[in-house]
Amino acid sequence: MSKLAYLYRVGLRNRYGDKMQSTAGIHFNISFSKDIIEKLGLDKNEFYLGICRNFLRVFPIALRLTGCSPITHKSFVKGRNLQVEKLNQDDCYLPNATSLRVSRLGYYSDQQEEKFITFNGLNEYLGLIKEYINCPNEKFSEISTDLNNLEQINNGTIQTESELYNHIRPKGAQTDKRQYIELKNNGIEYLEIRSIDLNPYSEIGISKIDIEFWEALVILCALSESPKIEEDEALIIKENIRRASESGQDCYLIDSFDSQKGEHKISDLSEKLISDIYKLCLDLGVEDKYEKMIREFENRNKNPLSTRLIDDVNKNRGLFKTVLNLSEHQKFEMENNLVKSFEKEVNLSRIRYEESLQTDQINFSEFIIRYREEIR
Repeated sequence: MSKLAYLYRVGLRNRYGDKMQSTAGIHFNISFSKDIIEKLGLDKNEFYLGICRNFLRVFPIALRLTGCSPITHKSFVKGRNLQVEKLNQDDCYLPNATSLRVSRLGYYSDQQEEKFITFNGLNEYLGLIKEYINCPNEKFSEISTDLNNLEQINNGTIQTESELYNHIRPKGAQTDKRQYIELKNNGIEYLEIRSIDLNPYSEIGISKIDIEFWEALVILCALSESPKIEEDEALIIKENIRRASESGQDCYLIDSFDSQKGEHKISDLSEKLISDIYKLCLDLGVEDKYEKMIREFENRNKNPLSTRLIDDVNKNRGLFKTVLNLSEHQKFEMENNLVKSFEKEVNLSRIRYEESLQTDQINFSEFIIRYREEIR
C-alpha cells in the first residue's frame, strides 16, 4: 500500500502541482454511539447524511469564526486563478478573506466543482464517487496511466476516494477494504470534517476551544431539521462558501433566491449561530462546560482570527516573521528517552516494510490492475 500511496501523491502533483500539496489543515473526525442514533429513531446513514447537509449550510459562517489563512507568500499565487492584492513586498492577500486555503487558491478542483455533492442519499454519493473514478477526465488524460510509466493511478476526476475534496465526508469503518466498498456494504461509521484551518495562535494548530466549537456545531447539525438540498440551495451554498472564504470578514451571505431580503450580514448570522449553540448547551445541561468557548467565539465574531492575523503581519512586516514569532514558544529539547522511542519506531517501520516486500504475492502492475477493477 505504500507504493500506492506514493503513486497517489505523484498523481496529485501532476494534476494540481506541488504548491497545493503544501497547504496544511486539520481533519476532525466525529461519530455518535449506536444508542444515540437509535433513540432519535433514525437510520444511521440518514442520520449522518443529515448532519452533512446541515454542515454545508453553516460552514460559511464557521469560516468567519475559525478561518485563518487570509495571506500567502507571493510565490504561491504565481499562475493561480485568483486575483489577490499585495500586502507587502513578499506577501499577497485578500483584505477581507478568512481562508484562502478553502478558496479557489487553495485545496480546490475545478473538475469536482462541476457537480455539487448534496448528501441527499448514500447511493447518490457512492454513484458520484464511482463516476469520478471511472470516467476519464479530459484534463488529466495526458498524464500517463501506462503500467510501464505510471504518473497517476487512473485518469478519472479522482484517483481514489481520498481525492474527493469536500468540506465534510461520510466515512466507513477503517478496514483493509476501500472506503467505497466499506460504505456500500456497511454504511457510515463517522464523519470527517476536512476544511479546518490551522489556528496559528494555538501551540498545536487547534485549541481545546476550537475542538469544543466543532463538536457543538456538529451536535447542532445533528439535532436540527435537515431537508434535502435542492438545485437552487446547492448554488446558494457554493456561492456562500466562496464569499465567506474570500471576503468573510465583512460580507453578506445569501439566504435564498425567494425571500424578500435575500441576503444577511455574515456577522449577524454568526451571532445567531453562536446563540443557537448556547441554547443547545442550555438544553443539554452543559452550558458550564462550553461557557468559555461561547465567550471566545463571541469575541471572534467581533474580531475574526483572520483579521487578527493580518494586523499581526502588518505589525511584524511580513508573514514569515509573524509565523516565526508565533512558533518561538515551541522550541524545546527532547528528552533522550523520547528520541530513543522515535528511533525505535523508525527501525521497526523499516523491518515491517522489508517483511511486507517478502510477502507480496503480486507485482505492483498487477496490483494496480486489480485496484482499478475494484470499483466498476
